Amino acid sequence: MHAFMLTYRSFTTPLELLEMLAARFDALPPPGLDPDELHEWSNDCQRVIRLRVFNVLKTWLKNFFYDFVESEELRTALLAFLDHMRTVDAFQKPAAQLQRIFDQRLNDEARNKDISFSTVPPTPHLPENMMFDSLMDLHPEEVARQLTLIEYALYKAIKPWECLGQGWSKKDKQTRAPNILQMIERFNQVSKWIASEIVQTATLRQRTLLVMHLIEIADHCRKLNNFNAMMEILSGLQASAVYRLKHTMASLPKSHSKVLEEMHTIMSQAGNYRSFRAKLKECNPPCIPYLGMYLTDLTFIEDGNTDLHKGLISFYKRRLVSTVIRDIQQYQQKPYCLETVGMIREYLLKVKYLSDDEQYKLSLQREARGGAPPKEETKLRKQATSGNIFKTPKKAKDNKSVLLDPEYGELFYIDGYKFYERDTPDVNVVLRDSVLVAATLPKLVERLTDKGTGDAAFMNTFFMTLRLFTTPSDVLGLFIMRFNMPKPKNHKMMERFYAERLDPTRNNILALVRQWISSYAADFRNESKVVAKLMDFVQTLKATGAAAARTCEQIMTLISTRIGARPAHEHLRTVGDRIARPSLDDESGRRGVDQAA
Repeated sequence: MHAFMLTYRSFTTPLELLEMLAARFDALPPPGLDPDELHEWSNDCQRVIRLRVFNVLKTWLKNFFYDFVESEELRTALLAFLDHMRTVDAFQKPAAQLQRIFDQRLNDEARNKDISFSTVPPTPHLPENMMFDSLMDLHPEEVARQLTLIEYALYKAIKPWECLGQGWSKKDKQTRAPNILQMIERFNQVSKWIASEIVQTATLRQRTLLVMHLIEIADHCRKLNNFNAMMEILSGLQASAVYRLKHTMASLPKSHSKVLEEMHTIMSQAGNYRSFRAKLKECNPPCIPYLGMYLTDLTFIEDGNTDLHKGLISFYKRRLVSTVIRDIQQYQQKPYCLETVGMIREYLLKVKYLSDDEQYKLSLQREARGGAPPKEETKLRKQATSGNIFKTPKKAKDNKSVLLDPEYGELFYIDGYKFYERDTPDVNVVLRDSVLVAATLPKLVERLTDKGTGDAAFMNTFFMTLRLFTTPSDVLGLFIMRFNMPKPKNHKMMERFYAERLDPTRNNILALVRQWISSYAADFRNESKVVAKLMDFVQTLKATGAAAARTCEQIMTLISTRIGARPAHEHLRTVGDRIARPSLDDESGRRGVDQAA
């Protein structure tokens, strides 16, 4: 019966089906029966026929009610038939049962009840900057979650009749398969957006970081069983404009390259998606399978089997189609227990992308056809694979050590600076499912102070437990060292460096110090040297500008009220006046501030 109800629209309409059921309910006896034979026929045949019609209608209403939601004419015809059924002896109660099911389903559709879960959804990863404008500002797991919520709504909306007769590829496709078309359109939008984001990223370093971020998002989609979104991202990475960026892909860490290869293996078309079908069998809902696989299956069935067999309706073909539809339906039943984050959802719904030609033109600008990358980027790629983001220090003409930063050029080298190394899995950081498991102390401080890498829970855990693995003095020393990060030698890069890297880091350090004193003042009590070091540090921070000065005053007040040290406001103002923030035209002044820090 399910195979019939899933596929009947390929050879009739809902209204015609109801009319045929009504006619079958009122089936007439064969002519020429005597009274005894007529009585026997009524009991043995007519009653059985009518019960079967009742069961078909009951199944239709319970499991395929969307037919009635979409057609007022069908609803009216059903109610008329139920009125007729009530006039038949012994069928008043069955008619009343069908009426109750109809009313209940209609009410459910009208109320559109919210789904309730027995468990609490995981806490969302909110962006630090609510005015974010870049995918890199968003946590990869949260991006995967919001993509999943968007796509589950699209996937759940697909109706069985949309899968019939390759309706999504016909001239009247908007009528025959509207929800399948929406999902196809969404797939193409996301794939083109992914490719556009990559080719619009100018430097090799930033492109590599973006591709790493996208791989992490795709991997989180895999963990959420959202294989459709995972395939969208893989499709974007396989776009011709991106696929040709050999130097970008060669710069990926081995860990990310391995994850990417694993995902490609799962979604391979080899053996008619053999690996993906095996993976699906291991998955427990909720799940969003890759819709393209099912559309391929339906296309093969349609092309390989005729609608009629010797002039009769080919129900063999309908059974094959219904099997695919049931596979689609089984993942429409269980929704995801995830919380919607409106700002991220809106961002993902309004993705913008370039045309294929525009993507390819930009791709050629990023990496010329058959050519090597710029010299600086070649060096960066070698450093990326070796685990260091900077060039090995060397002596410049002025006899000062320098470093090569991919965005700001040569930086002054600071002897003993502990934040040069990039993240190297299982060497200085250990991650499990993108969650930090272990790290060196400099890497922990780096995550605390860098924009977008820490959160409130991470900060509180660090301050609450720091005495188990270090001392307040060492942490404060690393804060000060981070505050005095290496700066560009190129005077023209200084303004951008301050705006994009130094000022955000210093602002984070200010907030961290304030929170540290406010919540964990015990770290400083009976630590006179640490308090003195802290006060000198805060005095230096005031030189970074008016906003910093206000925070410094707050910090000094906290030192007085929470720690008990004398807040030397007069001394602070004197030092602040003497160490004024230099202008961009005064490089020597800038170095003076940094040396004072």
